[in-house]
Amino acid sequence: MDRKPVEGGVAIALQGDIGFHVIVSQGCRPIGTPYTVTGADRNILYTLGSGSAYQALANAFESLSEQERERAHGHIFIGLAVSEYRDEFRQGDFLVRNILGADPSSGAVAIGALVRIGQTLQYQLRDPESAERSLRRMLQAEKTEHFHTRQPLAALASLCAGRGKGLFGVAGKDAGLIQELFPRLPAAGFFASGEIGPVGKPNYLHGYSASVLFLS
Repeated sequence: MDRKPVEGGVAIALQGDIGFHVIVSQGCRPIGTPYTVTGADRNILYTLGSGSAYQALANAFESLSEQERERAHGHIFIGLAVSEYRDEFRQGDFLVRNILGADPSSGAVAIGALVRIGQTLQYQLRDPESAERSLRRMLQAEKTEHFHTRQPLAALASLCAGRGKGLFGVAGKDAGLIQELFPRLPAAGFFASGEIGPVGKPNYLHGYSASVLFLS
């Protein structure tokens, strides 16, 4: 009587002693160097370190090989350090967000996140090799930490529609990696336009990511 359908919504009820483990692979790797935010207003970056945010973006682009530069258009993002307490930042240490625009005249860069002075940022590159390496590393870490002596019951993958054949050049790359690391594991999945999962402890809404839920 009081129930209404929700377009595009699916609810799944699970009962019993079931464990959940979620990993998120954002498919990017850091490029250039990490910077401290020294000038910003909400989601507009003005200065990183002693230079402009735009110059830092240009420096990150110039650090790429010629082949990488040819593929980098539309595939450079910004990464917000999940923890400031690291001597060295690596792939997976950042919450990745879109670059919305950049102005060379003012040196400003607009990003899809709110930033604060003192925060550590680093530009990121999304490419097939980085995406495969990231998901493989996350799956291996999950297997080592939680499933080194037993197999999960099943897995459910939410994959960005921007991945798949459009990113890797072949279909089923993400699903193949799951089966490679977890042979004969019952798994299902779907493409999405927004994936939910943790980076560090908090959960976020992501883009261009692979979010995999393991049931145990």
